[in-house]
Amino acid sequence: KMAVERSRLFDSIALFSCGIALGYFLANSNKSTDEENEMKIDHFVIRSRDKTNECKYFYKLLGMEVEREEDSIKWISNPKLKPVMFPNMRINKSQVIDLFPSETSALWCEETKGQVDHYCLSMNSKHHLKCLKNMKDANIKCVKQFKAYGARGHGWSTYFNDPTGLYIELRNYDVDS
Repeated sequence: KMAVERSRLFDSIALFSCGIALGYFLANSNKSTDEENEMKIDHFVIRSRDKTNECKYFYKLLGMEVEREEDSIKWISNPKLKPVMFPNMRINKSQVIDLFPSETSALWCEETKGQVDHYCLSMNSKHHLKCLKNMKDANIKCVKQFKAYGARGHGWSTYFNDPTGLYIELRNYDVDS
């Protein structure tokens, strides 16, 4: 019983830490200055397992580009090649989402057993609407949409599930107060 409670406590701490990191990312992702001590989230890693192609399609709908795809295909066909290669989805000039297919399972963090509840991508309202149209055209269902309070105040949030089941929140802060 004590081990279960300790495990739940560690899970809560991990989710809380992730929430702080995501909040910092949202608050600072649109700054164009490169201050000496500024920190930003560099990347997210999603264990895409056997859903890597579906994930690439999904993130393309959000306007992201695939990088390192050819190198990843070469590495998967010959895992002894160095360095290990996996596809990236480019968010912006300084941030990517790494997709870890099943073939990279030896690289997965063994301590991370669960899955993050969700992550949020902040964007302007024009890009948000374009993403919503792309999702609708691809028959990807919106889980929920509402005005909510976040790191930068009130904004419109739209939730989807990516092909791995991970919750994705799209948010724009272009709303009246």
